[in-house]
Amino acid sequence: MLKEMKINSLPAPTWNWLRLNYVNVTMPEEADDFLTSTEEADGVEIMRFTVGDKDYVSNREVAVEDGKNATFIMNYTSENQVSAGIFNKASDAKEAKVNASDDGRQEDIYKKGAVTKINATGNITFNVGKGATLSLVQVFMVSNDANLANNVVINADDKAKVKVIQLFLGGRKTFSELVINLNNKADADVKNAYYVQDKNLLDINYVANHIGKKSTSNMEIKGVLRDNAEKIFRGTIDLRNQGKGAEGKEHEDVLMLDPGVINKTIPLILCTEEDVFGSHGATIGRLDEELM
Repeated sequence: MLKEMKINSLPAPTWNWLRLNYVNVTMPEEADDFLTSTEEADGVEIMRFTVGDKDYVSNREVAVEDGKNATFIMNYTSENQVSAGIFNKASDAKEAKVNASDDGRQEDIYKKGAVTKINATGNITFNVGKGATLSLVQVFMVSNDANLANNVVINADDKAKVKVIQLFLGGRKTFSELVINLNNKADADVKNAYYVQDKNLLDINYVANHIGKKSTSNMEIKGVLRDNAEKIFRGTIDLRNQGKGAEGKEHEDVLMLDPGVINKTIPLILCTEEDVFGSHGATIGRLDEELM
């Protein structure tokens, strides 16, 4: 059974005509788990997720005890896949013609009334204890016939440290949301790299909620767009009341290789506390022709 819902919602809506406040999707309420294997090596837990031609849902909650260190590597691929992303350009280009509009682009999924079907949904919550450290690496190399939604929530207790790396190299339509709740003196460092090509879409929503005092966060997003690819990045730093001394930073670098790409970047700072610091920025452009 499918349920319709809004995902990747901005914490504070912008103008409706921009059509960037959220995405309407349908996703299965219950389906097979696409976690195919787990193993542990040298204190690192490696989880492999495989997307096939069915609907999939994976729900997990992980606790990192006070003062402990935990590292997770999560790899997302497709069945019968030799490679993905930049490595199988020819086959990807052929696949991407499916469901394209007359001008060669994917249909506008953000227009009023549009709904996108998600066939693989991953939800995971990490509860990071006092003084604990979480290191999370997610690598997405699914094929160009997959619509995938990734949702990560991290609750960082006092003095906890969170390090997140996300790498996106494939997928027809990929939606990724990361919400980090930071308590007193908690710290989060987020790094994202992406390569989007053909007619594929990457929609990212990051939210750093500075709840406690002297919490810190830093987001660095870097990527490349080519062909008729589309990418949306929503990055929110929420400096909340009673979070005195909190600091949040975010920055994105986007390299656009072809005139047909679409890039939308929405940096957002919310503030209800005076004694805080927040900054955001973006560098977006093409390589100089002489340099090429």
